[in-house]
Amino acid sequence: MNDRPAIAVQEVSRQFRDTRVVDRVSFDLRSGGCIALVGPSGCGKTTILRMIGGLDEPSTGSIAIEEGGAAFVFQEPRLLPWLTLLDNVALPLRLRGVSKRDARARAMDSIAMVKLSEACHRTPTQLSGGMRMRASLARALVARPRVLLLDEPMSSLDEVTRHELDEELRELWERHRITILLVTHSVPEAAYLAEEILVFSPRPARIVARIPTPSGNRDASAWTSSALNDTVRAASEALLAAIAADARGRKLA
Repeated sequence: MNDRPAIAVQEVSRQFRDTRVVDRVSFDLRSGGCIALVGPSGCGKTTILRMIGGLDEPSTGSIAIEEGGAAFVFQEPRLLPWLTLLDNVALPLRLRGVSKRDARARAMDSIAMVKLSEACHRTPTQLSGGMRMRASLARALVARPRVLLLDEPMSSLDEVTRHELDEELRELWERHRITILLVTHSVPEAAYLAEEILVFSPRPARIVARIPTPSGNRDASAWTSSALNDTVRAASEALLAAIAADARGRKLA
């Protein structure tokens, strides 16, 4: 692990016709680090993620990302229902021309990372919601990307399953030190998973606070620790203050 930026966002803005969605956002994410983006619905967080992943372009400013590629995990797993879990995970490699044998071998390694080896021959309809999300994560990891972009991947899960997957994702990050950028509406999830929380204003997205999270490894007991609760409180207060300031500004306009 080193301190060079895996992602460097410099004065990035995004304009859609007459609407500014992102306004002069700047931040760095070091290689092997994890940052969470938190803000009101529709503020522009996903737009930032899409620009970093190359699915959109800034109107102004610049984005640099380290070589090795980025992989997305979206809110919906987007698995092909006619393929087994194994073949869904192997699909990105097959599309790149990797042989079926080699693609499946690498897919099995990726599936093992998310603890789904026993389900590799099931189809998506035979998997629970949590298992489908694990499968989506395995598919993102199969090409061994340097950067993982997560767009609210746990939002559709029940609270117990969400906690379990958050703990597994944190364990995966601590073991392999993949660079992770996470968009989430859950402040506790952001505090648990990330090293730093970037709090955004309502649209257009501007960074209004940078909240460091407690250092050190996490286990299940961290959810109720005073250090994590203090972080959640600080990030929540910054978010609520930004929303209130935006509401006052709209009344005066």
